[in-house]
Amino acid sequence: MPVTPEDGEFLFAVFRLSHPEYEMLPVDEEQKRQLIAMQFQLQSSDYRARYPESQHAVIEMDGKKAGRIWVARTDCEIRILDAGLLPEARNRGVGTAIVSQIIAEAKACGKPVTSSVLKANAGSLRWHQRLGFRLKSEDAFYFYLECPASAD
Repeated sequence: MPVTPEDGEFLFAVFRLSHPEYEMLPVDEEQKRQLIAMQFQLQSSDYRARYPESQHAVIEMDGKKAGRIWVARTDCEIRILDAGLLPEARNRGVGTAIVSQIIAEAKACGKPVTSSVLKANAGSLRWHQRLGFRLKSEDAFYFYLECPASAD
């Protein structure tokens, strides 16, 4: 379901739990919370500015909020900007089902699906690869992945 203004605290909680790298910051808890909140706001502002037509949605599982997904559909690709699930919703198939639907949509319109994974997140990289994503490039922090529009 589309994100609403009332989802702010939930979205921040999902962001924080989906980005454990921020928990390693060598600062006290209040400073950490403020820094993570700033990163969350910067990410949100950046995505809204660069992808104004993107869709940011709350993921539900068993009638409860379980995560979020932010997707941009452009003329040449479908980009998964960010996705995250609460710990209790992980490894239960909901993420695979949602991303599989996005892949099917992309294949139907002849577009690749792109995503990025923090290099420290080996589990997410393996999961993407199981879904058909391939490494396209990388930098010091991220792997940039693509699920091609067709099996080639």
